[in-house]
Amino acid sequence: MKTKNIILLTALILTILSSCHGLNPRLVNPPSEATLALRQKYWNKIVGEWSYEALSDTARNRYLYEFYRFEADGKMTGLVRYGSADSTEMTWQECVVSKDGEVCSPKQTAKFRYIINDTISGRWDLIAGGDDKPDALIIYINKSSADKGRHINPNSFTTADQVGTHRFSFCNGEQLFITNCRRKEATFKRGKAAPTF
Repeated sequence: MKTKNIILLTALILTILSSCHGLNPRLVNPPSEATLALRQKYWNKIVGEWSYEALSDTARNRYLYEFYRFEADGKMTGLVRYGSADSTEMTWQECVVSKDGEVCSPKQTAKFRYIINDTISGRWDLIAGGDDKPDALIIYINKSSADKGRHINPNSFTTADQVGTHRFSFCNGEQLFITNCRRKEATFKRGKAAPTF
């Protein structure tokens, strides 16, 4: 009986595999005509290195630096840094909820020069917004240097497997107009400028 079941299972698997041979896989949600036009117009202008730095929080004297390398095949690497030239004291606590209730670690205090200092990698894409939505430059993050076990630590920008949507306005080849990671309009300049803080 056992041998008969194994033979039937093997025959079923072989039938399924042979029936899939030669199929032309198609995207479940193909890009819209507007998305294809947006990519045609701007893709090659965006490919390359882009950097942005600005005083982001004047009250605390904190700066934001973002650097992205967009490759023609859709891959992306980057660095997001937020902090100041001097150390900043920060207090945090990690809590885990279990069936016995919430368990929190003792509060930790440390001095950081950078509140965020994260090297990221993943993929990027351009998506047309539609009637009432703006066009977007989408960043799919699949690796974060500061990500530890999918928990955001005090020095991370985000965890891996996150999607960052940046409102896309325009790219003339030397300037890229998108929103920065703090959702503010920003002008990124072509090239890799070293952060000043």
